[in-house]
Amino acid sequence: MYGKLVKKDILYGKPMKELKSNKDKSKKYMTAEESDEYWDNHDSSAILERGKKIRLEIARPDYHCTTCGSSRIRKRIIDLPVLEGTVLLKKTKILFCADCKTYIIEKKGLEEIRDTLRRLIIKLDNKPMTGFVREGLASYERRWTEKTKERKVISIYFPTKAGNPAKAQISIPISDPLYRKLRVLTSEDVRKLLALQYFEDLEKEAEKHNRTISQYLRLELAKRI
Repeated sequence: MYGKLVKKDILYGKPMKELKSNKDKSKKYMTAEESDEYWDNHDSSAILERGKKIRLEIARPDYHCTTCGSSRIRKRIIDLPVLEGTVLLKKTKILFCADCKTYIIEKKGLEEIRDTLRRLIIKLDNKPMTGFVREGLASYERRWTEKTKERKVISIYFPTKAGNPAKAQISIPISDPLYRKLRVLTSEDVRKLLALQYFEDLEKEAEKHNRTISQYLRLELAKRI
């Protein structure tokens, strides 16, 4: 009843095995000279006497800023506009000074830019320009079609008779000529055009014409502007 206790595995009822770490496993493959016990009992001064002296040198930076002389030069890859912004060169390599914030194009990078422009001119000479024009016009038409479908909301503010601000809005396509005229007018300009001072007056006029406030504003402003 009071016999020797033995640790049992709960699942299988077997004695638990001793766990070994990866460190213990690695010791098995160590040579005698690599183990901690070996160097606890041996002198290592002989190794130090046989060691070689190594000279370390700090390498000089490849570039210096021509403006401030700083060596804190960083490399950057940017999209570079050339020819007054008419041409955009993608992924152009430049150097950037972290101290005086100056951008520098190294000689190699400048040669790459010239080579790119030279190849561009050759392509323009060999390829018919009509193809470029056709592609450009098709792209413009697609963008313009998308833009004409876009709508903007114009807000016009009216004071109430109680002195509180109120807002009336018009949703209008940007292709509508009325949009270009309305966007430059202030709320005061619009109130003067309609000869309406208060928001209650606007509501009354819209109700008289059996229209919503937005419909009334758009129709009346189109007549008066």
